[in-house]
Amino acid sequence: MFDTVANFDDTAGIPARGCLSTKTATDARAGTELIRAALRGLLDGLERVLAERLSRDDAVGLLTVPPVEAARVLVTMTRGNVVIESVYRDPSRLRTAVKTLVDMIIRAD
Repeated sequence: MFDTVANFDDTAGIPARGCLSTKTATDARAGTELIRAALRGLLDGLERVLAERLSRDDAVGLLTVPPVEAARVLVTMTRGNVVIESVYRDPSRLRTAVKTLVDMIIRAD
């Protein structure tokens, strides 16, 4: 899943790659309430789509946390990975963090 979200082998771009929403959220010049509301709408939508998917029978039994919580953590992690990718430019670091997250929210059965 995360290999689709972040191309871990392409961390050397100048300027650093990253999604528009995360770059906007971390830009001090973009701190108006209108922009924050738009970002919240986008992030809430991502959480909603993920929670719906994680609530399906083929997924819910694999989770160690409720689907809504898993969705929130996944959105937070993917947005945070953009920041970490920009700062460290280290694919190994990103893969390790993702593996740890997956190990935490998916049952090892």
